[in-house]
Amino acid sequence: YCDHTLERFRDWLKVRHKDLDGLNRAWRSRYADWSEVAPEFGRTGRGATSLDVHWGYFMDNIQIARVLQVRADAIRAADPMKRPVFAHKAGAAVGSGQDWAYARASDFVGASAYPAWNPFHGWDDRTVRDGEPDRRDSLVAEAWSSLALGFDSIRSSNVPDSPVWASEFQGGPVSDGFHLGRIPSPADIRRWMLTAAASGVTAISFWVTRAEIAASEGNGFSLLDSEGDTSARLEEAGRVGRALNRYPDLFAHPTTPQAPVAIVVDEWNHQLASGLGRPGEHHAYSVRGWHRLLWDAGIEVDFVNLGRWDELRASHYGALILPFPISLSEEKAARLAKYVESGGHLISEACPGRYSKNAFARRGELSAAMRNLFGVKHTGYALVREPEGTPHHWTPDARTWSELAPSLLMEGEGPLAGHRLRAQVCLETYESMDSTVTLRVGGQVAGVTRTAGMGQAWLVGTLLGHSGTAHREPETTACVLAMLAKCGVKPARPGRLLLRKRVGVSREAWFFTNPTDAAITEAVNVRDAEVDDLLDLPFLRDSSTVHLTVEPLDVRVLIVER
Repeated sequence: YCDHTLERFRDWLKVRHKDLDGLNRAWRSRYADWSEVAPEFGRTGRGATSLDVHWGYFMDNIQIARVLQVRADAIRAADPMKRPVFAHKAGAAVGSGQDWAYARASDFVGASAYPAWNPFHGWDDRTVRDGEPDRRDSLVAEAWSSLALGFDSIRSSNVPDSPVWASEFQGGPVSDGFHLGRIPSPADIRRWMLTAAASGVTAISFWVTRAEIAASEGNGFSLLDSEGDTSARLEEAGRVGRALNRYPDLFAHPTTPQAPVAIVVDEWNHQLASGLGRPGEHHAYSVRGWHRLLWDAGIEVDFVNLGRWDELRASHYGALILPFPISLSEEKAARLAKYVESGGHLISEACPGRYSKNAFARRGELSAAMRNLFGVKHTGYALVREPEGTPHHWTPDARTWSELAPSLLMEGEGPLAGHRLRAQVCLETYESMDSTVTLRVGGQVAGVTRTAGMGQAWLVGTLLGHSGTAHREPETTACVLAMLAKCGVKPARPGRLLLRKRVGVSREAWFFTNPTDAAITEAVNVRDAEVDDLLDLPFLRDSSTVHLTVEPLDVRVLIVER
C-alpha cells in the first residue's frame, strides 16, 4: 500500500478507463479525484466490489509481473552468456491466470513439487484407517494432484515451446518442524519422476542432496539421510535420471503435444469468485475436479487462459471446459461463442456470467451472450445439500426454512438419455428457448445443448467438476464421458492403463500409469515400430503388439521409434 504502488495502480486504471468519468461510469462510483481511488486498508481482506476486483487483479498480475520483469532484465543485462531467466513458484495457481503473466515477465516459470506434503484437499473423497489416509488413495493423490495437475497448469501457462522445470523436487521425507513424513521409497521416487515427465516437465532439480539442517525443516526432504553417502531413493533417482537423459530429444525439450481438450481459466473470474469467499474455493475445486475426471479417463488435458485468447489456437481443441464462470464479460463470452461457431465444443457449468466484469449482478442472471449461445432463459437457482450419509464438506447451515434443496440426481434425456449425474453445490434451472434438453430435475430443465454454427454448446446447471474428487460416483463419470464423446473427445486408448505421450521428431515416449492396487497386463498396438522400455524392463512382443505389465501404482515408459 505504499504511495508508489498506489500511483502505479491509478496509472493502470487511467489506461483502462481513459478518465475518472469513465471509471465512475464503469464502477457506478462517485470519486471526485484520482487520489480518492485506493484499496481498503482494513484487515477484512479483499471483497467483491469493482475496486476490490481491480486491486486484486493489479497486484497479482500487473505489479508482481512488473517486479519480475525488472529483475529478469537486470539479470540479463549482467549476464554475458545471455542465458534464459525463469521464475520459480511454490506451486501452480490452479484456476487462476496469474502464472501466464509471470511466465511472460521472464522466459518461463517453474514450480516446486513435494508430492507427499499436501496431496489432498479437505473436501476430497478418501478412505481413512487408524487416522491415516488409505495407501492407494494417498499415492494416487500424490501423482495426480501434486504432479500431473500442477505441471499441466504450469506447462500450459508458459509460452509454447518453453521448458518446464520441476525446480524443487522432493527427494526425502517432508519435515515440518517436529512432524517428519514418510521416507520415500524407490517406487515413490520413480512414480513421481515419471509422472512429472508425463506432464511435460523438461528438468528435475531435487531439493536437497544432504538432509536439511535448518530447524524448521530439519533432517527432511533430501535424497541422502543426515549421514551416509548413498540411499535407495538416491540410487533410484539416479537410475531414472540417467534413463531420461538418454533421450534428450524427448525429455529435455518441450515435446508434449496439444491435448484434445482444455480447461478454461480466467483471472477476472478468479478474482471476483475469491472476493466472494466460498465461491472462490468452489471455482478452484471445480477446475481441479475436472482435471481429475479427465486424468482418470486417460484423456490428456491443457489449460487455456481466456484473457490471452489471441495467443491461443483455440480452434484446435476438440472441447473446452468452462468451470463455474460466475463472472464473465460479454467480450469474453463472445470469444467462446465464436469458438463454438467455428466448430468447437464448449461445456459450461452453472452461472455463466451471473456477474459482470465490474462485479455487478446481471439482470436475467446470465450473460446475454451466454443466453444466446445456449438458447436458454434462467428460471431458478438454489444451493443443494450433499448426499445423505456422506461427510458434508461445503453444505452451509440453512438460515431459515426451505432455503437449501435436498441432494439431487439429474436425469439425462436426448443425447444423454440413460445417464444420471449428481447435482453438486448448486442447481441452476432454465427454460429452453431453441436448445435441446439434456438434463432434468423434477421436470425442470437443468442442462441443454445447442448447435451454433459448426459447433455445439453444452450447459450443465451445477458444478460438475466437484464430482471428480468428492462424492465420486461411477454413473456421474459415465455421463461426463458420454458428453465428451459427443464432443469427439475420447480416452487415448481403451483399457485400465492410463496413457500420456511425449512426441519427438522420430520417436515418442508412451507413459502407462496403473492407478490400481493390482498389476495390469494389456496389449498395446505399436504398429510395427521399434520399441524399448525406458528402464530396460522386459515385455512380450509379437508382430505389432506389445503385451505390457505395469505393477500396482507404477508407471512404465515405452520408447516407440518409427
